[in-house]
Amino acid sequence: MAPNTCGPCENNEPCWPQPDLEHVVCDPCVQLGTEEQPGPDRPLFDQAWSEAVSFVNDRTCQRWAGCCWTETLRPCPPPGRCGTARHRRSCRCGQFNTMPLEQGLCYPVCGPVTLTQHPNACSPETTVTTVDPNDPTTWDGRLRFERVRSGLVLVIQDASGCCPWWPTQDLCLPTGSDCTWEITATTGCNPPPHVLTATAALAAEIARECVVTGCLPIEAAGRITRRGVTIDLDPEKRQPNSRLGILEQVFEDHKCQPADFVEYGRLPDEDCWEWHPQGPPVRT
Repeated sequence: MAPNTCGPCENNEPCWPQPDLEHVVCDPCVQLGTEEQPGPDRPLFDQAWSEAVSFVNDRTCQRWAGCCWTETLRPCPPPGRCGTARHRRSCRCGQFNTMPLEQGLCYPVCGPVTLTQHPNACSPETTVTTVDPNDPTTWDGRLRFERVRSGLVLVIQDASGCCPWWPTQDLCLPTGSDCTWEITATTGCNPPPHVLTATAALAAEIARECVVTGCLPIEAAGRITRRGVTIDLDPEKRQPNSRLGILEQVFEDHKCQPADFVEYGRLPDEDCWEWHPQGPPVRT
């Protein structure tokens, strides 16, 4: 995940996609049915899924917000231009110029990115360009993506071979005014499949506790706070080869590290982009 330099993000509730439950939840006490014909316990499981996601998300340093967010920026390029020595390297021999877009976002780019340029002296009409990092067929026009060591970068290009530059940005004017432009990006990140599978298994355990009298209590749980989503997993109570055992390794592999916390408020130097987010991420 790219470092977050846009300031502290809102503590958003994650939106993880549920895996194929028919192949994940094998508990006879939890009757989920199918997607076409939901079983009687499906609403209960959905609530348990929300609790399990919240728990696992907190224990893994909130690394995966889910790919369901929209962020809008008004970027301000560095004051230099492509013709100067310090920026010639970024221009890659005059073919294109790059923007480290993910540095200005709370979450990584996971879907389409739209650049909206409002009228200015060089372009009398509003232009809208959309590219998708997952679909290279959308990269044939003005924009494309490139993945570098620091993350995903947005590239402005000119088919004529001229070295392009980003549009005029007047930050004194409101968003949408002439001589301004903004970028809207679909952002977020889904957990790996094994994390989703283990989270679904935990949700099934939580749901089983409430379904019928006589079902076993949640496996490996020493303590549960229903509304507060406090769950203590006790390895000594876990059955061998349980999928909940995956969570123990997930928590160890993805716990918070010092590098997960960045310093905010540092002044940019003359070669840095300024981002100007237009509010916190919005769930879509």
